[in-house]
Amino acid sequence: MFPNKIALTDEYIDLIVKERKKHGITAYNLSQKIGKNKSWLTNLENHRTKNISKTDFLLIFKDFAKEENLDVEKYIIKYLHPNAIVTLENGNTIPCYVLQTYYELLSIDGNYIDYMESLDFYNFYNGELDFKKDMKSLEGSLSSFKETVLKKTSELPDKKQRKEIIKAIDIITENLMREFPLAMEYYKIDIFKNIPNNIYGKLDDLYINEANEIINQTLQQFTLLNAKIDVYSYLSEDGDNYSLVSEIANFEYGTLDDLSNIIDKIEAFSFSIYNYIDLSYKFGSSSNIDVKKLYRKLKTFLCAFVNIAKLNFEVIFAVPSNDSSEDIIKETQLQANNLIFQIKQAFQEKYHYSTNNNSLPE
Repeated sequence: MFPNKIALTDEYIDLIVKERKKHGITAYNLSQKIGKNKSWLTNLENHRTKNISKTDFLLIFKDFAKEENLDVEKYIIKYLHPNAIVTLENGNTIPCYVLQTYYELLSIDGNYIDYMESLDFYNFYNGELDFKKDMKSLEGSLSSFKETVLKKTSELPDKKQRKEIIKAIDIITENLMREFPLAMEYYKIDIFKNIPNNIYGKLDDLYINEANEIINQTLQQFTLLNAKIDVYSYLSEDGDNYSLVSEIANFEYGTLDDLSNIIDKIEAFSFSIYNYIDLSYKFGSSSNIDVKKLYRKLKTFLCAFVNIAKLNFEVIFAVPSNDSSEDIIKETQLQANNLIFQIKQAFQEKYHYSTNNNSLPE
C-alpha cells in the first residue's frame, strides 16, 4: 500500500504522537523498543525528519497493530485522520476516508458522526455532500453487490467459472485502486439499459450477440493499449522500464551483472515491440504504429550496448519501413532475435574467462 519512501506529513506525525500517548509510551522508550537511538522518534515528532522508509514507519506501529490483530498498514489507515491524503505504492494519492471505507475500517456510528461534524466534514463537494447518508447508501449498494455475486457464483457448477468470477472481482478491485476515476467511468456504463424483459426473445439474442461483439472489440483495444504502454515504458521518462535509457547513458564503472541486466532488458524491449505490432496486425490496427521508430530505437540500444561492453561486434540490422507487411515484420523480429543471441554470445566469450569476479577488466 505505502511507497518505500514516505513523506512525514502533519497527519502522519499527529498519528505517531497520538498512538504513542494512547499506549502510554514515551518517544524515548519507543525509539529504544524498535532498535533506534533515543532521539530518533523525537526528531520525527519535531518535524526535523522529513522522510522515512516504509520499513521504519511500519515498525513504529507494529506492536500497536498486533494488539488489535490488524495488519500494520491497515492499522495506520484505521486511525489516520480521514481527511489525510495518502500516497500509494504506485504513486497515486487518495483520501484516507476512501481507504478506511474500502478496507471496512470506517465506523459510521453516532460518536463518529459527531466527530466528523466537528471537523466540518460535510462540506465536501461545495457543501452538497451528506457524508453519513452517502456512506450508508454505499454500504447498502456494496452489500447488495456482494450478495448478488455470491448468489450467482454459488449457482455455477463449474469450478473454472467460479475461479473466473474471483479473478474478475480481483481485477475490478485492482483497477479501482490504480485509477479510481477512470475505472468508475467505465464501470458505470449501463450496458443493459434497454435490454428486453423477455430474456429468451429474438431481440434479446440480437442484443446479446452485438453486446458480445462490443466486449470483444473493447478487450482487443485494451489488450493493444497495454501492449503499447509496455513498449513506450522503455521510451517515456515516467515509464516503468525507462531506467534502461539511463543505465546505458550513465554506464561507466558498472559490473558484468549490470551489463548482463542491460542486454536482458534490451531483449525484453525487442519482445515488447513484436508483441505490440503482432497484436496490431491481428486486430487490424497496424497502420497506426510507427514501426520504423521502434525498431530504430532497438538498433540504437544494441549499438549502445556493444559500445559500453567494448565488444568487437558490428550491429547489422535492417530497420523496416512503416508500410512493411506482416511477413517482413516477422523476418525483422527473427533477425533481431538472432542478433541479440549473437551479441550475448560475444559478451560471454569476451568476459567469461577474462575475470573471476563481477568487475570489468581494466
